[in-house]
Amino acid sequence: MTKIKKGFQIWNANIKCDYKNWLSFWESWPKREIFYHPGYANLYSNIKSQPLCAVYFSEYGNVIYPFILRELSNENFWNQQLPFLTDIITPYGSGGASFWNSDAPQILANNFWKQFDLWAVSKNVVSEYVRFAAFQNNLLDYPGQKDERVKHVAVDLTQTKDDLWKNFKRKVRKNINNAKRNNLYVEIDSTGEILNDFFKVYKNTMERREGNCFQKSYFKNLHIDLQGYFKYFHVIYKNKVISTELVLLSTENVYSFLGGTDADFFNVRPNDLLKYEIILWAKKNRFKKFVLGGGNNPEDGIFKYKLSFAPNGQKSRYVGSRIFKEDIYEKLINNRKLWYETQNIRWLPDSNYFPKYRA
Repeated sequence: MTKIKKGFQIWNANIKCDYKNWLSFWESWPKREIFYHPGYANLYSNIKSQPLCAVYFSEYGNVIYPFILRELSNENFWNQQLPFLTDIITPYGSGGASFWNSDAPQILANNFWKQFDLWAVSKNVVSEYVRFAAFQNNLLDYPGQKDERVKHVAVDLTQTKDDLWKNFKRKVRKNINNAKRNNLYVEIDSTGEILNDFFKVYKNTMERREGNCFQKSYFKNLHIDLQGYFKYFHVIYKNKVISTELVLLSTENVYSFLGGTDADFFNVRPNDLLKYEIILWAKKNRFKKFVLGGGNNPEDGIFKYKLSFAPNGQKSRYVGSRIFKEDIYEKLINNRKLWYETQNIRWLPDSNYFPKYRA
């Protein structure tokens, strides 16, 4: 590890020496969760959003906490009567303040959050929203509000291959066998060589689901920033990619990240085969968990589909939130409401959305 001075520091992935320190610190972490990599945070930066990382290196242990610091001066709920303001969100995926090498995590948490909060006040941070990591045992206690938001599904790869197969729902096993009979097979792409094929299927899938879609440049940057920490899995049928998935790799876990299936080929059941081949590859390469993610709620079709691969693999996912400046927070909400009124629009913010001024 690059020699890093003890104590609390903030690094910016856009600054070369900070990036190098952040990467070295991340590499010293046995878990090396991919969502904490500086290259991953860098995917979410722009002129008004800085990819930052708070680290704490001490005799009580080590802490790493990546986040995005967003300026508010260009938003419709800001005005010139307000000071320079920012807020914090963790990058898409999972995060929170993780620690290692600690026999005193409570002391470590107290020391870290004391320093972090002083820094946040100095940057006029209004609010903070955290998407917590899928597995809680590495996370520091959070000083704000913590809520269960969604469920996710994780396949335990320490099972035998036979037990994995037996634990699939009967429908999954049937679909895998049908896909094989239809001569479908899976190719692995470690570089994004056929990004165009992936992107076409992914984009069409997101449009069909009326979801937000990353641009192709996002994936090109990912190939550069996360080289060696991702794989594409493509289902091929008659020389055509009909289902595809991008997975991200940590030391122990494989994460289903983005992908899709061509609706014209649902009948040959490519998606079940795709998940199965990812599971077999991950097990062969000695990963411990394959995290499929979740859905919007435990009753929706996407969540139930994922659960069919691991009926006992349901886990809770949490989010964290806190407000540093209550008076400013309320002013921003009121400003947003007034702005909508000038547009002759009635603003009905989602009650579950945080921060409310961005709802």
